[in-house]
Amino acid sequence: MATGYILVFFMDGFYQFVVLYLMGAVVPVHSLNITLRRGYGVRNTLTLDSARQSPDHLLQPRIGMISLPIANFLIIGLLRLFIIWFRRAKLGQDVRAVGQDQAVAHAAGIPVDRTRIIAIVISTILARLGQIILIRP
Repeated sequence: MATGYILVFFMDGFYQFVVLYLMGAVVPVHSLNITLRRGYGVRNTLTLDSARQSPDHLLQPRIGMISLPIANFLIIGLLRLFIIWFRRAKLGQDVRAVGQDQAVAHAAGIPVDRTRIIAIVISTILARLGQIILIRP
């Protein structure tokens, strides 16, 4: 336990050293919007103005006073088709089995750790796509 805590504190210090002192001074930063006022270091909060409602403006026909975000509907439809396909694929069945009972899934020959990592990565990507769609001013 103590070794884990020491390792976490060391990695946190290393991360802060790289982000707060090396970024901009040693490691080049191409956008001055993310650097601190002192000229080096990276801000801990960034604005997402460039990504805000970006799919809304791709395909946006107007019908009278209403504008329809067609790109959002296409993205949501494609994600829905992906989810339907994924649930029927072997990896989707493995994810479902691991989610229900890891011991039984391991006994069935499913690589539990690998499947969990893949499920976390896929869920993170899907959550990020949802956040891009739903960013509001």
